[in-house]
Amino acid sequence: MDKIIVVYESQNKVIDMSLYDFIDIQYKNGNPFIVCNVTSDEFVNMVEQVRKGKLYELEPRLGHSAMYNQFRYMMNFDGKSNSISIRDYDNENETGNYSLSDGQLEYVNNEGEVDFNSKGGIKIYTMETFTKVINHYITNTNNLKNIKVDDLKRSISDLEKKIKELREKKYRLLGYAYINLYKNGLYSDDESYSDDGIIKK
Repeated sequence: MDKIIVVYESQNKVIDMSLYDFIDIQYKNGNPFIVCNVTSDEFVNMVEQVRKGKLYELEPRLGHSAMYNQFRYMMNFDGKSNSISIRDYDNENETGNYSLSDGQLEYVNNEGEVDFNSKGGIKIYTMETFTKVINHYITNTNNLKNIKVDDLKRSISDLEKKIKELREKKYRLLGYAYINLYKNGLYSDDESYSDDGIIKK
């Protein structure tokens, strides 16, 4: 199961829940939150710190400021507006961000209008990247508006890969099924099978 690290006031926990399920709950309840990407190594270290009872993410390290590297904060919900802001932290020239609100994902040009710094509320650390987050919402949101072409292409490419993987898995399972039928004397060359493994009458 997916894991995230949640920090709120003086408490920090490792939670067995997908990022998307967790923020959906917070959004519906109007709880402010900010989401930050961390590498797999950083996540492992942070989990170990939580296990030992103290998470050092708020303390200076490796020359960073007291606040965790704000340049990888990628999602923000202030609890007052009706939308979640999502930005590409790897693109320094980005002039806008995505806005997710009531089942609609839209790209908006609003440079400087959204503050992605952490100022209270729930802090969520995840290994999900901006690309994975946007792909998730593009494929799971019914209403899309002004989506960037590159993001759409990437999402379509990922879907095609998943479809190919599922198709290959389907035929592997069918192959195993035929072998088991043959071993149990239930398969005959006189019988033909449809693509879903059902014997044709």
